[in-house]
Amino acid sequence: MDISIPGVDTVKGLDRCYGDEDHYLMTLLSFADNTSEILGSLRKVSAETLENYAAAVKRIKDTSAAIGAEDLREAALKLEILASAGHLVPVQSETKAFLKHAETLVNDIRAWLNRNRG
Repeated sequence: MDISIPGVDTVKGLDRCYGDEDHYLMTLLSFADNTSEILGSLRKVSAETLENYAAAVKRIKDTSAAIGAEDLREAALKLEILASAGHLVPVQSETKAFLKHAETLVNDIRAWLNRNRG
Protein backbone atom coordinates (compact mmCIF):
# COMPACT_ATOMS: atom_id res chain seq x y z
CA MET A 1 0.00 0.00 0.00
CA ASP A 2 1.28 3.47 -0.89
CA ILE A 3 1.06 5.58 2.25
CA SER A 4 1.46 9.21 1.25
CA ILE A 5 0.60 11.88 3.82
CA PRO A 6 1.95 15.44 3.58
CA GLY A 7 4.42 16.11 6.39
CA VAL A 8 5.02 12.45 7.15
CA ASP A 9 8.07 10.47 6.07
CA THR A 10 6.28 7.15 5.88
CA VAL A 11 9.48 5.28 5.06
CA LYS A 12 10.90 6.37 8.43
CA GLY A 13 7.62 5.66 10.17
CA LEU A 14 7.36 2.19 8.69
CA ASP A 15 10.98 1.54 9.59
CA ARG A 16 10.24 2.47 13.20
CA CYS A 17 7.41 -0.08 13.09
CA TYR A 18 9.83 -2.72 11.75
CA GLY A 19 8.18 -2.63 8.34
CA ASP A 20 4.85 -3.84 9.76
CA GLU A 21 2.29 -1.87 7.77
CA ASP A 22 -0.66 -2.81 9.99
CA HIS A 23 1.25 -1.68 13.06
CA TYR A 24 2.17 1.58 11.34
CA LEU A 25 -1.44 2.26 10.36
CA MET A 26 -2.49 1.71 13.98
CA THR A 27 0.30 4.05 15.08
CA LEU A 28 -0.97 6.72 12.68
CA LEU A 29 -4.51 6.32 14.01
CA SER A 30 -3.30 6.48 17.60
CA PHE A 31 -1.24 9.59 16.80
CA ALA A 32 -4.26 11.34 15.28
CA ASP A 33 -6.56 10.48 18.18
CA ASN A 34 -4.11 11.23 20.98
CA THR A 35 -2.71 14.39 19.43
CA SER A 36 -6.19 15.84 19.00
CA GLU A 37 -6.79 15.40 22.72
CA ILE A 38 -3.44 16.92 23.68
CA LEU A 39 -3.86 19.97 21.45
CA GLY A 40 -6.84 21.14 23.46
CA SER A 41 -4.64 21.45 26.54
CA LEU A 42 -2.17 23.69 24.68
CA ARG A 43 -4.62 26.41 23.64
CA LYS A 44 -4.35 28.49 26.80
CA VAL A 45 -0.81 28.54 28.12
CA SER A 46 0.08 30.60 31.17
CA ALA A 47 2.83 30.69 33.78
CA GLU A 48 0.77 28.27 35.87
CA THR A 49 0.34 25.77 33.03
CA LEU A 50 3.82 26.01 31.49
CA GLU A 51 5.10 22.81 33.12
CA ASN A 52 2.11 20.81 31.88
CA TYR A 53 2.49 22.47 28.48
CA ALA A 54 6.11 21.27 28.27
CA ALA A 55 5.02 17.71 29.10
CA ALA A 56 2.25 17.82 26.48
CA VAL A 57 4.48 19.06 23.66
CA LYS A 58 7.05 16.42 24.68
CA ARG A 59 4.39 13.74 24.08
CA ILE A 60 3.64 15.24 20.66
CA LYS A 61 7.38 15.39 19.91
CA ASP A 62 7.83 11.71 20.77
CA THR A 63 4.81 10.47 18.85
CA SER A 64 5.67 12.66 15.85
CA ALA A 65 9.05 10.95 15.71
CA ALA A 66 7.33 7.56 15.84
CA ILE A 67 5.29 8.23 12.70
CA GLY A 68 8.01 10.09 10.79
CA ALA A 69 6.58 13.62 11.12
CA GLU A 70 9.94 15.33 11.46
CA ASP A 71 8.82 18.96 10.97
CA LEU A 72 6.22 18.66 13.72
CA ARG A 73 8.74 16.87 15.95
CA GLU A 74 11.21 19.74 15.53
CA ALA A 75 8.54 22.36 16.26
CA ALA A 76 7.44 20.46 19.37
CA LEU A 77 11.05 20.11 20.53
CA LYS A 78 11.56 23.86 20.24
CA LEU A 79 8.41 24.55 22.27
CA GLU A 80 9.36 21.90 24.84
CA ILE A 81 12.75 23.54 25.37
CA LEU A 82 11.22 27.02 25.64
CA ALA A 83 8.49 25.89 28.03
CA SER A 84 10.88 23.86 30.18
CA ALA A 85 13.10 26.93 30.52
CA GLY A 86 10.13 29.05 31.59
CA HIS A 87 10.04 31.27 28.49
CA LEU A 88 6.32 32.01 28.49
CA VAL A 89 6.18 34.85 25.94
CA PRO A 90 7.93 32.95 23.10
CA VAL A 91 5.80 29.89 23.85
CA GLN A 92 2.63 31.95 23.66
CA SER A 93 3.72 33.61 20.42
CA GLU A 94 4.58 30.32 18.69
CA THR A 95 1.73 28.16 19.94
CA LYS A 96 -0.87 29.28 17.41
CA ALA A 97 1.29 28.29 14.43
CA PHE A 98 2.21 25.01 16.15
CA LEU A 99 -1.45 24.18 16.76
CA LYS A 100 -2.32 24.91 13.13
CA HIS A 101 0.55 22.71 11.91
CA ALA A 102 -0.43 19.84 14.21
CA GLU A 103 -4.14 20.11 13.41
CA THR A 104 -3.40 20.07 9.68
CA LEU A 105 -1.26 16.98 10.08
CA VAL A 106 -3.92 15.21 12.18
CA ASN A 107 -6.58 16.07 9.59
CA ASP A 108 -4.37 14.85 6.72
CA ILE A 109 -3.70 11.57 8.53
CA ARG A 110 -7.39 11.04 9.26
CA ALA A 111 -8.32 11.86 5.66
CA TRP A 112 -5.76 9.39 4.32
CA LEU A 113 -6.89 6.68 6.75
CA ASN A 114 -10.55 7.25 5.87
CA ARG A 115 -9.80 6.93 2.15
CA ASN A 116 -7.52 3.91 2.38
CA ARG A 117 -8.54 1.66 5.24
CA GLY A 118 -11.02 -1.05 4.49
